[in-house]
Amino acid sequence: MEINNTNSNAGAKQYDVVMMFKVMVLRQYYNLSYEQTEYQIIDRSSFKKFLGLAALFCTPTLLCKQ
Repeated sequence: MEINNTNSNAGAKQYDVVMMFKVMVLRQYYNLSYEQTEYQIIDRSSFKKFLGLAALFCTPTLLCKQ
């Protein structure tokens, strides 16, 4: 069986693994749903600063639903 290792630029850009881990920490600590977490990241500057998004205008949407 041959594995195809072609790199493609198709699809959405991945989020940083460390940032997504921090999102999981916030979800657990504050007992938030996915929607509540997304809202709080957009609303709270402390969440943005913790995630390293303070200087960015965009925030992750629809966080890793499993």
